[in-house]
Amino acid sequence: MIKENKIKKYVVVIICLLGMLILSGKTENVFANDKKSKDMENSLLSFYIKDVSNVESIRYIPLDKKIIGNKRITDKSNVVDIGFGEYYIKAKDEKKELQEPSYSSWYEAPKGGMQFREKLSIEYQVNKDYNNKNLRILKKVVEENIHPKNKVLISASQYVNVKNGYKKNIKACIFYQSYSIQLYEKDLFFDDKITTGKVKIPIGIVFIVSKDMK
Repeated sequence: MIKENKIKKYVVVIICLLGMLILSGKTENVFANDKKSKDMENSLLSFYIKDVSNVESIRYIPLDKKIIGNKRITDKSNVVDIGFGEYYIKAKDEKKELQEPSYSSWYEAPKGGMQFREKLSIEYQVNKDYNNKNLRILKKVVEENIHPKNKVLISASQYVNVKNGYKKNIKACIFYQSYSIQLYEKDLFFDDKITTGKVKIPIGIVFIVSKDMK
């Protein structure tokens, strides 16, 4: 009887372990399929792009094979990097995308596990009439400090601190918003920190004005 009871206990333990392994495997598969689903792609598109018909392509990129970075954005290929580095959207026409979010990227914090930070930038042309008070202030700063012949872009950036976020269950809290002006000229300034090899990337001149500026 004692041997039979021991055998039964071992069988129960083995069955429990197998059950846990099967369940964990199913959970991973379901999550992977969910991230690749059309529903997820459509929700990303509807959130970040106003005109969905303007999208040329959308691709899924696994986390361990992230190939989208600043280089693709700085060469004006008009790529929108979305989510956890798993999706990116390329627009058909760069001119039509000026009023759309042009850059969105998630960065995992060095410590603390599942904490991420998101930056969304929307580019505007300076010569447009603005209803927003802060953008009018920025336009005035540009007119007073930068020669009008130079090409200038105004960017509105929103920084989001994601707390207690775990992949598809994200709880975000916006903690501040700022606007910046960038002046683009050939060979103006170069940042060695973001330079790879012999290729130099111009960073231009940047002015930053906080949202609550009076």
